[in-house]
Amino acid sequence: MISLYIHIPFCTSKCAYCDFLSFASPDDDEVFRYLHALNCEMALYRGERINTVYIGGGTPSILTTRQFGFITEKLYSSFNIIQDAEFTLEANPESVDRQKVRAWKSSGINRVSLGVQSFEDSVLEQWARKTRRADSIRAVEILSEENINNFNIDLILGLQAGRDVAAGVGLFKKDLAEAAALKPAHISVYMLSIHEGGGFALSSEALLFDDSTYEKLYYRTVRFLSSFGYSQYEVSNFAKKGFRSKHNINYWRSGQYIGVGLGAVTTRNGIREKNTQDLGKYIEVAEKGLKPIAETEVLGKRELLYERIILALRMTGGIKLSELECMANVKYKVHLDRYINELQNLGYAEKKTDRLCLTSAGFFRSNYIIARLLRFISC
Repeated sequence: MISLYIHIPFCTSKCAYCDFLSFASPDDDEVFRYLHALNCEMALYRGERINTVYIGGGTPSILTTRQFGFITEKLYSSFNIIQDAEFTLEANPESVDRQKVRAWKSSGINRVSLGVQSFEDSVLEQWARKTRRADSIRAVEILSEENINNFNIDLILGLQAGRDVAAGVGLFKKDLAEAAALKPAHISVYMLSIHEGGGFALSSEALLFDDSTYEKLYYRTVRFLSSFGYSQYEVSNFAKKGFRSKHNINYWRSGQYIGVGLGAVTTRNGIREKNTQDLGKYIEVAEKGLKPIAETEVLGKRELLYERIILALRMTGGIKLSELECMANVKYKVHLDRYINELQNLGYAEKKTDRLCLTSAGFFRSNYIIARLLRFISC
């Protein structure tokens, strides 16, 4: 299975928490040049068979119908997209309108991921986000009326924090309830992560929850969404039956994927290629009919083993114990068994038939747990 990711790096504005490769308020000429370069890069993969497509960003939904058609036409002429492929588009609610949705559908889009993040206008405002609650409600209405029933709502746990912790907790619970009430096929709840060097001046009210509050709200998220029929299948992802993200699952199962666009990553046959993050250079190189690769990495046995474990343990299905034991260094096997037992005793992991799976408590501490686990793996 091979997935395709297409990066559109443009947004109407940059949100204060955003660490993605994106640029605010591009002019039309810059967008056109980028899309032309993107088409040139896609042409280099002519004939590649693709199982899932994901257009992300940035905010791909700000593209006009003409701009969107410009790249999807080249997409289909360059790649061999399988019939009934899952085809996802990321969208900000305020940029969704009926004309665009119909154009998306006619281009093959059958799944939309809405970046709602919060339904509280005051929260969105303090994080410099353009979206408002009314935009999100209207976007869901349009998608439903146009029969795109496979849509995801993104929320961010932590945006709601402020000087009044209890009020922030209440706002997040309200966000969760509003998301479930809209009955999306899929809900993603990500933990807020602020990176240094973002260069954003945040509101004095834009504080963070402490770890204990994060943990309690994470557990509540799992229980609450389960009560509404959403099954957790990954650390941050919950879906109704039959609506898990095939594209993302391919990543988490260490599948192969092609990335086109600024900063995009391709990983196939043990080789990882990363495109340049320099917009001018990307356009210059791609327009010459060359791959705009800035970095190539040959993944050795250690990297492949580590990634397999890290990604597998992000999912509720976990990893086969027999597979984990085969990966273990012989001299550390006793220590690995002892560590697994320790995780079970602490309630961080459980054995399901022949698999080791993290619990909700384990997911919350997964970075630490997996880092310790990797010490026992052979390279």
